[in-house]
Amino acid sequence: GGGGGGGRGRHRDPASGTGEGFVAALRRLARGDVGAIVQRLDRQIGRAHRAVHDARAASPPGGRDGARDDEGDVAVVAGLALSMLGIKALKVLPNLPFAPGHKLVLLNPLYVIAAWRTKGPTGATWTGATMGTVAFLLGDGKYGVFEVGKHIAPGIVCDVAVPWLLRSGRRPGALVWCLFGVVIAIARYAAIAAVALVVQPPATAWALLLPGVVVHGTFGLLSGLATAPLVRAIDAFDTETDDAGNDAGNDAGNTGRRDHGRTDTTAPKDERR
Repeated sequence: GGGGGGGRGRHRDPASGTGEGFVAALRRLARGDVGAIVQRLDRQIGRAHRAVHDARAASPPGGRDGARDDEGDVAVVAGLALSMLGIKALKVLPNLPFAPGHKLVLLNPLYVIAAWRTKGPTGATWTGATMGTVAFLLGDGKYGVFEVGKHIAPGIVCDVAVPWLLRSGRRPGALVWCLFGVVIAIARYAAIAAVALVVQPPATAWALLLPGVVVHGTFGLLSGLATAPLVRAIDAFDTETDDAGNDAGNDAGNTGRRDHGRTDTTAPKDERR
């Protein structure tokens, strides 16, 4: 029974929860091949946007005032949180302990995308809170509701720093994203350590602190190698989608942007300034 479950886990897709697994995704990212991940993320956000739009359309007219303004942000948060839950569900070595924090390699870039692709100032924070709350309700973690904090902390860091890193259309290189990945990882582990100090004997918590920082920092560093190509690929995907939409609009005598399940509300923060 255990072997069958583990086999299914290894073949899930990090972006959508089905398809290829964690190790295969790392190999793809190492080659800079993130096109499939970008497309799946776009589909996740597009589906979430349609669901939010339909729900808002079915609500009483009085409750829809200003709803369109945050519709895109809600879709981005929901789509990325769902992708993060898919990553957390992956099993690299079923029934065997593995280095804690290894999934930061795939999770950290999604926090960056959440902060970048939402109009509001707390997009990544809400993404982490959403993912952490759902994970808690599914029984994730050993500290109960306090586990949500470790998902919120990276979001706060990204909401503060990412708009500055990507200001005026700037695109940092892999080195900057690697260093920033370490900052995200340390923030996440600080939240974990704070809870551990409260609920565990101090001697035990402090003994685990240094190894945990090293392990989380290492995977945070590696996450930058995924963030850099992912940001570039999303820029390229936006350009291709805009060009295709404009071509289709021109052919139809309409210069407006074609709807691909995405909205202008998911445009990058640096483009909206």
